[in-house]
Amino acid sequence: MNIAVVIPTYNEELVIEKNLRSSVVAFDRLFAGHEWVILVADNGSVDGTAGIVESVASDCPRVGLFEVGRKGKGLAIREAWRLLDADVYAFMDADLATDLDDLPALINGAARAGIAAGSRFHKNSVVGRSLIRSIVSHGYRLAARALVPIAAQDLQCGFKAVRNDVAERILPLVTHDGFFFDTELLAYAERGGFVAVDVPVRWEEGRDARRKTSVKLLSTAWDNFRHLLALRAALRRTAP
Repeated sequence: MNIAVVIPTYNEELVIEKNLRSSVVAFDRLFAGHEWVILVADNGSVDGTAGIVESVASDCPRVGLFEVGRKGKGLAIREAWRLLDADVYAFMDADLATDLDDLPALINGAARAGIAAGSRFHKNSVVGRSLIRSIVSHGYRLAARALVPIAAQDLQCGFKAVRNDVAERILPLVTHDGFFFDTELLAYAERGGFVAVDVPVRWEEGRDARRKTSVKLLSTAWDNFRHLLALRAALRRTAP
């Protein structure tokens, strides 16, 4: 199997070298016998992230850098996937909040069902996060299920994978450049007849204390709610 994993980054100079090198070691172990590549999609970092990634790539030929030039997690993932040729495409967060040992289940789930998503709500998941993040995440999940027909348990976990044919079919429909990309991806996949495999994860918020998230939790949640309304209208307009 040919596997392409994208890591979107924005000002991750504190953790990116350590996490990239840890990922390479883990991939060598987890995907022995498979072809794989890790592409860091940097969306406008103004720190030393890009230079650090280039340094790691000089030692690790399966690591690459793609500079998007402007901010947007969804934009970075979408454009990076389009650059690559793989059987399964995935993305994961630069902080490695999700345990890398959960990757094979994600990749195999996507290879089998077309799309797979890490779920912090799965009964077998082990999750460590703040109360406020838990409340906001649960609230968004309930709002999404009320407004948009999505069966996947966890819309926001930065740990998803799609099979090549599914990516070709639905990626042109997924237009959001920011964090709402995840929700759109799942919604249009289900509209196309693919139900995401929910993959249990071991997930830890703030795995590296040096890293400070750039996500503004409440404003992002409000933006996502507005985008849910727009997505519901779009799905209704294109109802089969």
